[in-house]
Amino acid sequence: MIKLIPPLLVASRIGIALIILWSAKEAKISRWFLPLLLYAFFSDFLDGFICRKFAFESIALTMWDGYADSLLYLSSFLYLCRIHPELIRKYRVPLLFLLVLQIVSWGFSLIKFGKITSYHTYAVKFWGVLILISLVESFVTKKGIFLLAMVIVGSLCLFEDIAITAVMPYWKCSIKDIQTAVALKNKHLISSFRGSHRLQ
Repeated sequence: MIKLIPPLLVASRIGIALIILWSAKEAKISRWFLPLLLYAFFSDFLDGFICRKFAFESIALTMWDGYADSLLYLSSFLYLCRIHPELIRKYRVPLLFLLVLQIVSWGFSLIKFGKITSYHTYAVKFWGVLILISLVESFVTKKGIFLLAMVIVGSLCLFEDIAITAVMPYWKCSIKDIQTAVALKNKHLISSFRGSHRLQ
């Protein structure tokens, strides 16, 4: 029974993201938006905790978790654009840079591995928290105090993702940092070297 909780939480985040996208047609913030947003971020923490605690992690669940997060972030910022367009205009250059960098990261992964990666690095976890803070603050105070910091941290996370993709000799999800990627590459090179010597 517990094994069903993580995929249900992921599915609920996708549902919330779609609800937010649908609500973007309204030019006013709904009273349930912030509670749903807080639930979605809490569910992201909870499904990860349950998977680690009970060893329920799988490649498919990890990938869908990443898709759900990306859809949630995108829909929330589109909603912010609808409710407070002045904030998006103010930070349009760094936000556009972040979007382009995300597309480059996905594109590089598709070119090299034939599919999108989902590394779930330590840095991305911090970025997720900062995204939540910046969204809540932007909707509540209409100032966007944390938006620039969110873009800077997000850019660093995406640069690390691109570096991990460049280093990795094969596709793998859930790589926590660039050091782990380098270690995996070195292990792969040593294994390949030993294998070639056995064939001689």
